[in-house]
Amino acid sequence: MEIGASGPDASDSWLAVTTGVISIGHVHDWSILPTCGAVVVFSGVVRDHAEHRTGVTSIEYEAYETQVVPKLQAIEREIRSRFEGVGRVALLHRVGVVAL
Repeated sequence: MEIGASGPDASDSWLAVTTGVISIGHVHDWSILPTCGAVVVFSGVVRDHAEHRTGVTSIEYEAYETQVVPKLQAIEREIRSRFEGVGRVALLHRVGVVAL
């Protein structure tokens, strides 16, 4: 399940569901535009515990591409409608086993 995981060629939107590792540095660098003054990044990570569980070593994420991609598109539309001047938008969702 891989959609545009290397980044879009000529778009200001990068919406993807991927089984691959997401390179935050690559996404950050792609996001930079000379007309924009900031890049905001949120990256979730696996932690070594969960409620009532210790010793967590990995987590497995699942997603239905047919449901996730339209939701990512809706989030992007809302971002662009609420915040004037937004440059590039990257919304990437990883699926599969993600290690600590």
